[in-house]
Amino acid sequence: MKHEKFKVTPLERAWILYDVGNSAFVLMIATLVPIFFNALAEAGGLSSVDYLAYWGYASSVVTVITAVLGPILGTLADTRGFKKPIFMLCLFVGVAGCCAMGLATTWLPFLIIFILAKIGFSGSLVFYDSMLGDVTTPERMDVVSSQGYAWGYIGSCVPFVVCLALVLGSGAIGLSQMTALSVALLITAVWWLGTTLPLLRKYKQINYVEVEQHAIRQSFVRIGHTLKHLHEDKQVFWFLLAFFCYIDGVYTIIDMATAYGTALGLETTGLLLALLVTQIVAFPSALIFGRLSAKYPSSQLIPVCIAAYTGIAVFAFFLTSQWQFWVLAVLVGMFQGGVQALSRSHFAKIIPVEKSGEYFGLFDICGKGASFLGTMIVSVGSQLTVSAKAVYKLADDVDLDHAALAEPLACCVHSIRNAKIQLGDDVVVIGAGIMGALHIRLAKMSGARVIVSELDPVRMDVARKMGADIVINANEADPIAQVKELTEGRGADAVFCTVATSAVAKQAVDMAGKLGRVVMYTSFFPDLPIEISPTKLHSGEQILTGSVNPNPVDFLTAARLLSRKLIDVSSLISDRVPMAEIDRILAELSADCAEHRDDISSDYDVLVRLDLIFAKAKLSYKLNCGAATLESDKGIVLRRARHPLLDQAKAEIENIRRVEERQKAEKERSDLQAENKMQDNDGQVV
Repeated sequence: MKHEKFKVTPLERAWILYDVGNSAFVLMIATLVPIFFNALAEAGGLSSVDYLAYWGYASSVVTVITAVLGPILGTLADTRGFKKPIFMLCLFVGVAGCCAMGLATTWLPFLIIFILAKIGFSGSLVFYDSMLGDVTTPERMDVVSSQGYAWGYIGSCVPFVVCLALVLGSGAIGLSQMTALSVALLITAVWWLGTTLPLLRKYKQINYVEVEQHAIRQSFVRIGHTLKHLHEDKQVFWFLLAFFCYIDGVYTIIDMATAYGTALGLETTGLLLALLVTQIVAFPSALIFGRLSAKYPSSQLIPVCIAAYTGIAVFAFFLTSQWQFWVLAVLVGMFQGGVQALSRSHFAKIIPVEKSGEYFGLFDICGKGASFLGTMIVSVGSQLTVSAKAVYKLADDVDLDHAALAEPLACCVHSIRNAKIQLGDDVVVIGAGIMGALHIRLAKMSGARVIVSELDPVRMDVARKMGADIVINANEADPIAQVKELTEGRGADAVFCTVATSAVAKQAVDMAGKLGRVVMYTSFFPDLPIEISPTKLHSGEQILTGSVNPNPVDFLTAARLLSRKLIDVSSLISDRVPMAEIDRILAELSADCAEHRDDISSDYDVLVRLDLIFAKAKLSYKLNCGAATLESDKGIVLRRARHPLLDQAKAEIENIRRVEERQKAEKERSDLQAENKMQDNDGQVV
């Protein structure tokens, strides 16, 4: 029999158009939205692992809520006159949430809005899928469902290309990337709503149950009855069980693809273009599966898609590079639309058409339940296990001694990148310990003239071996003055403070010149504040920043530097100690400390007394009083103290008056004593 060209009806076309609209939202959620969230997460201090985990948790929350609400609302929607209004409500929540996501400025409100928008979207699909029995006939369902997915994939590319161009070219049109992403979300929402209008105009519910008294209560009764007797309908029961198992991989890959690729450190533009390829490939693939359904039953085609997706999931587990992500994108596009479309149409053919909403609610439970399981496994697994992005292979000929320095080297790579060193820059490294030494070498490799400030002669030699151009002995010269002289008064272009002393941190700030970058590499103990001139920062346009937690790219760079022998760390290794000797060495060090126990205790007591003396002196000066004394029963005793909030001028006048009165009283007492003495002398016989 010759195959006739398939023509869709106006109602089928309107139904297909909703797939075109909501697919734009799906594509946005899978591509640009995770990048938006990643930017907010980084600004909020979240690590890449936590970013991936929280994104997965949010997706899991959505699936749980929609899985619970889906069958309830679906059963209610089967009632005459209910399906379309509830569909419109879900649509409004999804569209409004899509717009509102662009207004969020921190990651937590963004996630909350994302959850609400995704709930609206997922809820609308329950009713949309159940409309299939109203808009077409059972023999046309496979093809119509496939066309919905196919045109959804290719149609969603239209707003996505516009949004992608807007985001990537935001700088050229004077917009920030975050603003461009907000506008992209608005464009997506408008597209989604606009493509839904034909369905809202044309759709009428044909298959339904009549309105009953207490419709909401009766909807619960009906779904309870269906669940109770579901096992009796073997075909539906076993399909739902199978669907739950295989759709897990499909939805998890869709929900987590971009987030997974971003967490792996893959280039953002490449990720977006790869997912665009997925949509393009999925268009003809979905149509092909729709045509194949006319020759082969969907029950045979679905297992083919499942087998392919199994291979895709295994391949994704070993994914580490950009080109592998592109291959993954093509493979997903080939089978994603087919398995979703055929699953939807197959289920629609085996259920009672008048209870399509109720049954598609159960269909959604299985889909969302599986999605919840997959995303939750990815989220928990990313936080409990070592990510593939954190493991890099060093060359086989790299000494294990050198390999042990990969982590500190990665930290220094991250610090150097934060400073944005340019060719010909004057760079100052304060401290030539192991971290300072690595900074010296990396700065030299970046094309800078490196100036080092150090106290220890041994470390000075290490600094020279690592490539330092000038080494300043901070014991013999003022390092700030030296840096100013060496830079002809300009100051350094970049300064790295690798010494955990606040006074030295102030030196780092003072050494920086105009447009200078100051990196506080180390932690400070004690964390004492330093004085910084805001005017100097303002007029000099200086940048003061820190450096912590290298990212995967930094570790990769460190691994390459060591593997390719581009950096020699031999001079940083002072000794080699076998593992068996560690306990003995620790015991010896403890014994050495024990030998000086009395000296340490004595020094500690002296320091405590000095601290107390200085504290009392500071307090006495602040309160303008005599020496403060510490009495065990009374606490601190302040003599002639005056509270600093009281008028000091009045205090000074009062003090002068009291001094004058005291001096007058003392003079009167002295005169009286002299007069009494004279009277006593007059009474004597000479």
